Amino acid sequence: MASPVFSNPAVEPFRVGQLPRQRAPAEDLTQYAGHIPVSEDGQGSLFFWLMLNTTLIPDIQAPDKVNKLIVWFNGGPGCTSLDGVFLENGPFQFAAEDDTVERREWSMTEQAVMLYVDQPLGTGFSYAPIADYARDYTVSTDHFLTFLTKFWALFTELRDFDIYLAGESQAGVYIPYIAQEMLRRNDDHAQGAPFPLRGASIGSAWLDPLIQYQALFDFSTLHQLHPASQNNALRELWEQCRADYVQHAPRISSPVCENGVTRYLDLSNPAEGQCYNSYDYRLVDTIPDCGMNWPPKIHVFTEYFRQPEVWRALHVGDRRWDQWNECNTQVGKRLANTINRPSVDLLPDLLDQIPIMLINGDKDILCNYLGVERSNQHMTWGGHQGFREPRFQTWRVDGGEAGYYRSERNLTYVRLFNASHMAGVDAPLELFDLMARLIGTDRSRYAYKSDLLPVVSLG
Repeated sequence: MASPVFSNPAVEPFRVGQLPRQRAPAEDLTQYAGHIPVSEDGQGSLFFWLMLNTTLIPDIQAPDKVNKLIVWFNGGPGCTSLDGVFLENGPFQFAAEDDTVERREWSMTEQAVMLYVDQPLGTGFSYAPIADYARDYTVSTDHFLTFLTKFWALFTELRDFDIYLAGESQAGVYIPYIAQEMLRRNDDHAQGAPFPLRGASIGSAWLDPLIQYQALFDFSTLHQLHPASQNNALRELWEQCRADYVQHAPRISSPVCENGVTRYLDLSNPAEGQCYNSYDYRLVDTIPDCGMNWPPKIHVFTEYFRQPEVWRALHVGDRRWDQWNECNTQVGKRLANTINRPSVDLLPDLLDQIPIMLINGDKDILCNYLGVERSNQHMTWGGHQGFREPRFQTWRVDGGEAGYYRSERNLTYVRLFNASHMAGVDAPLELFDLMARLIGTDRSRYAYKSDLLPVVSLG
């Protein structure tokens, strides 16, 4: 296996070889995985999976190396970033015919070094006593930055790589909080070497809770996802949600509103015993799952990471993970009543310093495009409220219209056509192109074409 050279021999115990059920060796990938402690008593550790494409980066110490590091977070809160590895943008997927592990096209490892992290504590293969799970996002941010500092102490050659934070859903909270603290510490030179943060990308971002909760009901009406006979019931759910949120603001979520979302999904049933998939309204699921049996292969995914041979391959220690799940609900419960400010409040200051890309699949219900677009227009940044150009550009990939696009004052927003909450499931090439635009990849090296067309009015 070709390998970049890390000078620190302490990284070798983290080295990942061939994965169980892998069809063929991934000779162009060098991988490391395992735990890094983040709590003072050593009982809490975050799991990471680092991937380097050695065709792209033949020598990590070369002066002309590709020096981009993308850190990926999934949402929840409490959902593993292995979703990214196997279901969205990583180099692996489960084969349709026999569930073996095969390579994925348009992996982000073709552009940059990828670092997938399970956080907050308790997420995926990360662990801690439940009493030590984060109770607010400032604590989880501190845990992550402790992790990153220790990660750099091991993988020292990555220390000067440009960092881009990327993720989806609840990463719309994680990423602004992490970015804010990185930039704050950069201003405080007494706290050591700066974090080379260069940008962020968030899909289906949870940014402005009150706007997004209302948009759920409006989106359902717009796309006729519930019968007209339920209009009054849904209106009442929204009024209860709004009253509770306003009474207890600011916060990231509302238990009353979350119960309203669950009730909405039950009411919007397309057939007896069925509900719309809350992540993709083109699909239906059974009540009360409403999307929890998706994406395709999610049950294969769960079974795979419950296997001891997989634990050994990823160096997750002697702990038993036979009850491992994609999402740990206890993590979400600990963060449910946090009084942290909505992350949309952090964006204006961040946009003064770094570019941010927001991407929304147009078939997502929960974090739908109506809410994010309204949040954009409600927000003031760079001296103006909202996007000043009222029209969108059309964005085309390989000759087909891929979505609508706006970009002003360091904020780029994309409404991605025919894509779900996990847009990488539906549109991996399109997301590859968007990330290339954000991090400055030379797109001419790849076998596809994309362009921006004249602005269009959606009014």
